[in-house]
Amino acid sequence: MTIRHLFIFKTVCEEESITGAAGKLFMTQPAVSHAVAELEGEAGTPLFDRVGRKIRLNRRGELIYEKACTVLEVYGDLQKSMKDLEHRLALRIGSSITIANFWLPGLIRKFTDAFGSIQVRVTVDSARSIARCLEDSEIDLALIEGASYQEKFESIPFSSYRVIPLCSRKYMEERLRPAAAERADGDREKTGEMAGKLVLPAKALSGESLLLREKGSAIRDVLDGAMLQQDLELPASWVSVNSQSLISAAVSGLGITFLPDIMAEEFLKNGSLVTFEIEGVELRNENHLAIPRGRYLSAPMKGFVELVTGGEKNQAFYNAAPVLR
Repeated sequence: MTIRHLFIFKTVCEEESITGAAGKLFMTQPAVSHAVAELEGEAGTPLFDRVGRKIRLNRRGELIYEKACTVLEVYGDLQKSMKDLEHRLALRIGSSITIANFWLPGLIRKFTDAFGSIQVRVTVDSARSIARCLEDSEIDLALIEGASYQEKFESIPFSSYRVIPLCSRKYMEERLRPAAAERADGDREKTGEMAGKLVLPAKALSGESLLLREKGSAIRDVLDGAMLQQDLELPASWVSVNSQSLISAAVSGLGITFLPDIMAEEFLKNGSLVTFEIEGVELRNENHLAIPRGRYLSAPMKGFVELVTGGEKNQAFYNAAPVLR
């Protein structure tokens, strides 16, 4: 007995005619008769009384009809639920902290405008923690900074930012410029000035008070990686998971911090912080949208991917996972 048998049986009951049921179902009369005969054979008893050209349910058939209607109703609900399944599940997005501060709110707003019925759940943590959540299937998509996770996941870069050194003007004038002038020994070309901006060698940082993000954050990783190339390991005076606390410490003249340029704009504009160049070093982080290789992309996930990438299709990204077309 199959759903097909029950559906044909129900239609025959309602039409009280094999011919009528065949017409309604766009089937041949022999096919309908055969399905009814198979069902009666499985029941071990006739389910209809034949009266002329009409057939009517007998008492045994009425019992089967009630059960069949219940089963078909449940089956119909299940079919509908399966069609709506992807739109009933929340989209779980993980984001590293800097992206959450400056890019994520706008992306989520655009997504909810386009997919209003889809719930969105957001987890914000360090890049390493978000990558771990993605590996453990605790989230569906990740927005993470840095290049160290590209081997683990299929990813699309969607934006980038510079990480710049920041300190108070007082700290620069009292510590950095005098030290730079002393190293240059009065030679204008070696004072470390470039287009009005102070330029320091990387090794000069090792003697300064450094206010740094925690290890494992994308900002700290890009700094440590660049210093490693200079054969340097910078000791931190402060370590914080909170960029705002590092900004406050830098504004108070307590040392040098390294943070995204987008985060520093207001403080550079009002003069509470200044920046300088590090000779031969540029710190930049790329922001990536990432999924594990082989992860199925639901329709909402695909919509978020296209929203983040500005609608541009990345064939390698889509080829990495089955996509609902």
